[in-house]
Amino acid sequence: MSFTDTLDTPTRLAIEPDWLEGIDLQQMFSSAVTTAYGGPEQRQAKREKPIYRMSYSRGGLTADQARRRLQAIRSEFRQPLIVPLWPDGITLQALMTVDTAALLDVSPIEGEFETPLDLYFWDRTLGGEWRTCTVITGRTLTLSGSGTLYPAGSFVFPGHVMIKEPEEGNLESVDLETGIERLTFKTL
Repeated sequence: MSFTDTLDTPTRLAIEPDWLEGIDLQQMFSSAVTTAYGGPEQRQAKREKPIYRMSYSRGGLTADQARRRLQAIRSEFRQPLIVPLWPDGITLQALMTVDTAALLDVSPIEGEFETPLDLYFWDRTLGGEWRTCTVITGRTLTLSGSGTLYPAGSFVFPGHVMIKEPEEGNLESVDLETGIERLTFKTL
């Protein structure tokens, strides 16, 4: 494996948001606009899929946790990340009886859940876990490997390859005094 292979391999990163503060998700489409001399416009899409930009806060960090996050942030800017798209979470309809299958409450939006796909499962008592989905048939997910059996009502979030948005102040996005971290990600 070459040095660039390790830099281009996405790393899974699930930093749960402060749900009370909300999540800002922007969906952007890129198109070329040609305007005729008479005024009519013609638009041509440059991309088939939108670009997402997601921003949110996480609070409750102790001073020690905040210092560790400051150290980790530098490496997160150097590579692509697989991040849960928090607003697109779907709950499980039933208890997982085997660790290789899950049934969702509703069918995923077409194009949002495309296999192979990294999914982040989360439950208030069990916490979170990354799993890989190999097949989606309607509301049924087929998962590879083994993992936790999540109960009905647990959330499943699709993972998207994103980068940390290189905005001013992002390297100092953790406030050591308040324990609040501000996160901004953008799809490639």
